[in-house]
Amino acid sequence: MDWPPSLVIKARKLSVSDPESALYVVFFINGLVLASWAPRIPQVKEQLQLSDGQLGLALLGVALGSVPAMPAAGSLVNRFGSRAVARTAVLLYAAAIALPGLARSLTELMVSLAVLGTAVGALDVAMNAHAVDVERSSGRARLSSFHALFSAGGPVRWSVRSPRPGA
Repeated sequence: MDWPPSLVIKARKLSVSDPESALYVVFFINGLVLASWAPRIPQVKEQLQLSDGQLGLALLGVALGSVPAMPAAGSLVNRFGSRAVARTAVLLYAAAIALPGLARSLTELMVSLAVLGTAVGALDVAMNAHAVDVERSSGRARLSSFHALFSAGGPVRWSVRSPRPGA
């Protein structure tokens, strides 16, 4: 059976020096990493002996970090370019994702989640702005492909069983 050309995904060599390839990787890893945090929430709640209300308050930290980070990231993209801001946001994100697991109190958890929210918000704005730049320069629609890879990151992460500490 021959598939319609619109449904055929052509294999291509990925190269981090190619802006389009690098963005595919960033979108995928972003989805993968976010999916790795969600299953850890019950473990962190238990580790810190938080009530449901305290956990809800701590999780509010993500929004408290991301909401102001998004317009700030937009301003930084306008000033320094989407690529530079995306690179910086990826580094912040890589460091911030570990912080909630290191928290020793409700306050530390909330602050760490605010830092994570800042990183996620900044990365979201920067990588999408860069995706628009790449799409415009290539002349081909690519945004849906980038977002599809973000969405694919979660199921890929969930399909890999990682051992629980102490288990």
